Amino acid sequence: METLIELEGAPTSDGTTEWFTLLGDGKGNRGVHLGTEVDGAFDDEPTESIWNSHAYQIGSTFGGIRINHRDVLFKAHIKKTSDASWETNDSEWRKAWNYKKDSKLWVQTETSRRHLPLRPFETPVAKPEFDPHGQEFGTIDMHCRAGKPRWLEPDVTKEWISNTDTLDGSWNTGTIPVWNPTDTEIWLKWTVQAYPGAIYRLPDYSFGDDRYEMADEHATRQIVMPELLAGEHLKVNTDEEDEQVASSIDTQVWLRMNGVTFLYPVPPYQKTKKYLPVSVKNAPAGVGVQVRMPRTWTRPWGLQ
Repeated sequence: METLIELEGAPTSDGTTEWFTLLGDGKGNRGVHLGTEVDGAFDDEPTESIWNSHAYQIGSTFGGIRINHRDVLFKAHIKKTSDASWETNDSEWRKAWNYKKDSKLWVQTETSRRHLPLRPFETPVAKPEFDPHGQEFGTIDMHCRAGKPRWLEPDVTKEWISNTDTLDGSWNTGTIPVWNPTDTEIWLKWTVQAYPGAIYRLPDYSFGDDRYEMADEHATRQIVMPELLAGEHLKVNTDEEDEQVASSIDTQVWLRMNGVTFLYPVPPYQKTKKYLPVSVKNAPAGVGVQVRMPRTWTRPWGLQ
C-alpha cells in the first residue's frame, strides 16, 4: 500500500471540515499535491536532553528531557482540476487553515492511521514563478506548528457497569483492562456516572514509576473521589499538565479533592492488559465507570 497523506481542514463555525488528498490513492482530488520537500513531520518528536553541572564538576549530570513543539514545513503544489480552477482550489486550501484552530494531517500505512493536529505558525507564502492564473498552477510554502508534537490514533474505550445496589454504603468493585502498545506514556481519562451521594474509587497505579520515589508504596494506589451531587458526572484527565477533574454541572470539584491528585501515566509498551480495580458505593445497580486510553506516537508510522 502506498502511503496515504490527507489534510482535514480546521472546523468551520458550523462544525464542518474539508478534506484534501495530498499523496497516495486519489492524490490531488482537490487540486493540491504534497511537494517533495517536507521538514519536521515524519521525524521523531523534537526532544532534547537536559544536563546540569555545578562549579568545578567534571562533565555534567543528566537532568531529564524536554519535548518541544513540532514545526512542520512543506510545499503545497496547487493545480486546476476538471471541476475547479486553480484560483478556486487555492482558495479552498487556504480556507482549510486557521491560526486559532487545528487542522489535522493524516498519514495512513498498511499498519496504522494517525493524525497530527497543527495550524499555521507563519503566513503561508506564495512563490509563483509565473502567472498562476495563466498557467493554472501555483506553489504555497506552509509553515505550521503542532503545539503537542505527537501523532494520534483514536482513543480506546472500556467500561465497567456495577451490577450491585450499594445504597447501604458497601463498596462494589470491578475491573477494567488497561494497556498501552505505543512508544509514549499515556494518561488515562476516566468518566464516572452521576448519582446523588455516590462515591467512586479510581486507580492510580505507579506501574513501577519512581518519579516521586514511591513506586512500591503506590503500586496499587487508589483515589477516593468526592461525593457526587445530583446530576453530576465527573470527567477525570489524569494528565498532570491538564485540569484533572471537571464536573458536568460546573462545580468547583477540585476543591472537594482536598489536594489529592493523580500522579502516574501508563508507561510505553505496556502491552499486557492490566486489570485495574474500580469501585462505587451509595449508588443503585446500573451506574458505571468509563476509561479512555489515548494512543499517542512519536512518529506517523511504525514503532508498534
